Amino acid sequence: MDYPPGSVPPPMSAPPPVPAAPMLQPRKSGVMKWVLIGCGAATVLGVLLCGTGIYLVYHFGSKAIQEVVAKAKPLIETNEKVKAELGEIKEIKPRLSEFSAEKVNGQAVVKCTLDVVGERGKGVVRVELTGEKDGNTSYVTLTFEGAQGPVPIGTWRGDREDHWTPVGEQD
Repeated sequence: MDYPPGSVPPPMSAPPPVPAAPMLQPRKSGVMKWVLIGCGAATVLGVLLCGTGIYLVYHFGSKAIQEVVAKAKPLIETNEKVKAELGEIKEIKPRLSEFSAEKVNGQAVVKCTLDVVGERGKGVVRVELTGEKDGNTSYVTLTFEGAQGPVPIGTWRGDREDHWTPVGEQD
């Protein structure tokens, strides 16, 4: 730009400010990050362990229940007291909530409740399976609970091959 002679050029604008030196941020140690990662990993591990435990209890518990049902089913189906009240048996189902297993005086005792459905109605059979210390003999005691109240069905002695003999009869 040309200015006429003798004129004063307008004042210059102020120079741009000098940028401030970047602030150095303190280096983060990452402690909080590692605490959160550790908590997350512990939670995932805990959930996996709990799930595994629940699965194992269910798996082995259901095997024990199936074994009890398999031993008791033929005894229930052929019992005249049960047939008289329910007719021909259609279904026998265990109640998972009423199952227990324990050791008493060195003997394994398994107790469970079975729902029995027949042609003429429903009933409940309480089962107690006791294994002898020698591991070769077991006893099963059945009690039927129908419309007329609890009725003992009987006690049987079994061997490893599941040959069942009513207790009190000759072998």
